[in-house]
Amino acid sequence: LNLIHSDTSRNCCVSSIRTHELYGCAPPETSVMMFDFDSTFDPWTELAKGVPESGLVLRDERGRPGCCLDLKTSVVPDAATRDLPPDLQGPEITLDTVSVQGIALSMASSLLGERDAALAILRKDIPDDVDWSDWSSVSRHIDDIVCNLDILETRFVDLQRPRMLQAVWRTETDGPFMTDDAMDVFVWTDFALTRLFLDGNRRFADSRPTRPLRSAVRLFLIIISILEGERPGLASITDMTDYGLGGRKELMVNGKTTNRLMGSDRLASPAVSSLDSTFLISTGAERMFMPERSLEMSMYYAVRTLRR
Repeated sequence: LNLIHSDTSRNCCVSSIRTHELYGCAPPETSVMMFDFDSTFDPWTELAKGVPESGLVLRDERGRPGCCLDLKTSVVPDAATRDLPPDLQGPEITLDTVSVQGIALSMASSLLGERDAALAILRKDIPDDVDWSDWSSVSRHIDDIVCNLDILETRFVDLQRPRMLQAVWRTETDGPFMTDDAMDVFVWTDFALTRLFLDGNRRFADSRPTRPLRSAVRLFLIIISILEGERPGLASITDMTDYGLGGRKELMVNGKTTNRLMGSDRLASPAVSSLDSTFLISTGAERMFMPERSLEMSMYYAVRTLRR
């Protein structure tokens, strides 16, 4: 599998990760791990209230959780990169509020052993009297919040953990049919995912609220509250930091941005062929798909089929 992780300069790199490293267990145990979909990761319930379900929780044969991951499926190229060369193409990625909460919980749980040092970094230049529900109060400190999160990730880069498993499907530029090199899997760490909304959000003091800036504030508040032992309510933090933006979507980035973070030979030329990927889902799994019903798509498939 391909691992997208952050280095000491907060640049994302793509390397490889073995299955047992992803699962967080010894190699012999991988064959007995159980896949628990749409499940709550039990250890996080001790850190915060209202912990959301994760897409996948890996459990051992006794049901004890080993790790949890968000699951995402993406298509390459997206609309922003379809006319670019394959090595510059990328998938669109959307993060919602639950995704940001999961990133924060993952990071906070890793930092518990470095609580004092982590809190010292996060608290630097952030006064105690900030009204977190008032953007005019928060915006004066937004640059320090982003800076402190950056420093935190640089200092504790070795503590990052796998957080999101992303299946990438490569399709033809002008239609939905898979290319010969059709599918691959990328694993994002929690630190790497924060780059989607922390990068490029500096020197924004006193600016209007944006979804990426709101995500940074929510990440900051969840982590610092957990490290201070408050067992925060995640819903309360979300409600308090709406800033008039509404919705549960935190941010959406296009393929040009994701290519900068996950660009690699395996993104340009995935390892699993279209034939092999078809075999993977042809044992009944295809019934789980619910394709969008639209006249345009039906006509497209009909015409393409007749022309062959």
